[in-house]
Amino acid sequence: MTEKQEEIKNLINTYTGGYPRRMFWVLTGNAKASIRAHIMAVLLDKPKVPQSKAGITALREKLVELFGAEGDCYAALEDNLFEKMSA
Repeated sequence: MTEKQEEIKNLINTYTGGYPRRMFWVLTGNAKASIRAHIMAVLLDKPKVPQSKAGITALREKLVELFGAEGDCYAALEDNLFEKMSA
């Protein structure tokens, strides 16, 4: 696991209470937009990302890209993502 992957994994664990599989439920909605923006900023190595660019779908896409997850549907993709995140 790369240093960036480890950093993102720890950040997501912090925000989800140590249960990254709940990520897409815990981090959805307007109330969590600032958290998603923070995670996206770290993912993109930017000081700040607008909340409008940090939706749950955009976050999922960047995580899949970072961890190299594969799958033929969202469920398979997320399963593979979480497997790679826990490695």
